[in-house]
Amino acid sequence: MAVGCGESCESRGGIDGRWLVKFGEQARRLGCRGVPSHMPVFLGDVMKLITGRSLFSIHAGLTTLCVGLMGGGLPLAADDALLPDTNKIETLTPEQAAKLAAEFQGVSVEIQAFGGRPLKMPAALPLNGLRTLTADVARSLASYPKGSLHLNGLTSLSPEVAKALAKQKGSLYLDGLTTLSDEAVKAIAQHSGTSLSLNGLTSLSPEAAVALAEYNGVLLQLDGLTTLSDEAVKSLAQHSGRALSLNGLASLSPEAAAALAEYTGGLFLNGLTTLSPEVAKGLAEHTGFLLFFDGLATLSPETAKALAEYTGNLGFGGLATISEEAAKALAEHKRELLLTGLTSLSPEVAKALAENTGTLYLDGLTSLSDEAVKALAQHSGTSLSLNGLTSLSPEAAAALAEYTGSLFLSGLTTLSPEAADHLRAHSSVRLPEKFKLRK
Repeated sequence: MAVGCGESCESRGGIDGRWLVKFGEQARRLGCRGVPSHMPVFLGDVMKLITGRSLFSIHAGLTTLCVGLMGGGLPLAADDALLPDTNKIETLTPEQAAKLAAEFQGVSVEIQAFGGRPLKMPAALPLNGLRTLTADVARSLASYPKGSLHLNGLTSLSPEVAKALAKQKGSLYLDGLTTLSDEAVKAIAQHSGTSLSLNGLTSLSPEAAVALAEYNGVLLQLDGLTTLSDEAVKSLAQHSGRALSLNGLASLSPEAAAALAEYTGGLFLNGLTTLSPEVAKGLAEHTGFLLFFDGLATLSPETAKALAEYTGNLGFGGLATISEEAAKALAEHKRELLLTGLTSLSPEVAKALAENTGTLYLDGLTSLSDEAVKALAQHSGTSLSLNGLTSLSPEAAAALAEYTGSLFLSGLTTLSPEAADHLRAHSSVRLPEKFKLRK
């Protein structure tokens, strides 16, 4: 049986629910069941970037059978065996590669995106068993039209092979490369697809950074870089795409932060474990639509105050706790605020966060005291997402029924009839199906 054969879209065809816990409404368009239904629009855009296709649709083959190799069999390696797992392919002739690219229907592949979030890539061609490529084979594989191409087994790439792969139209994954010559970087930077992943690179010359800044794809992933010169940062900040992932950086100088602030797309900086107020102030000048800091485990009031000035959307997936003072400062932020790492919330912190006037995501909370719920119900913003809650008391439900924005509670598993009645009275609430109708 081919990889994924016989599995439904529900189990294989969509984006992993562990990331989708903060995404939603448009995810329904995936055609999959069992995924949360609330998604910030700006993160929906990011999802579209990483799939390299009209994101909120799925290749038709994934909803029925994911046939591994079609058309009567493809000669592979020495014994011409039909390998259902394309990752086991170790060698290909140009003719075999062309047949594979033309006839392979694609499988669902899980990758780690944006600093560790699992993401399902539909209709992918994974060939991670290949260790070397000729330019002719690369040219044939680049013609695969259905989805992403995964070549993470490659440990070197000549300029000629890079030039051939640059013709590929989808998302291209080359995460096994730890070094690249400047000539190869210049060639792969001409990639005509939607996203390029070079997460294995551990260093980047100033010349290579200039070349990658010319990449016209929407997403550039360089999560293996642990340090970057200020000069290289300035160059990468000129990338014209919609998102730049630099999750390997553990620290930033004020000068580098100021340079990154010039970038006009979304920035993922999930490798930062500390953030000084000075660096935060520089990043708050960022002109793009989002900043993610999932590596931060603590947030000082001073840093929170600086970041609250940012005019894009803020994400803190790693914050398990936040002080009342930091919450008060962060609540001044006017756009979408994701605090999905919080696992507990005191009434005092809830009251502070309720002053936020944007959309507030607290999907990591599985339980809340009635006092904390009542405080959050006073939220001044447009939407409140509490998809991690599994139950609510009648008193808490009554308080949330008075909330004036959109309310998302898709994780509820237990509700009394009284509590359910209260929530159904809300004019814009998202509930699990079983609680939508009065029994």
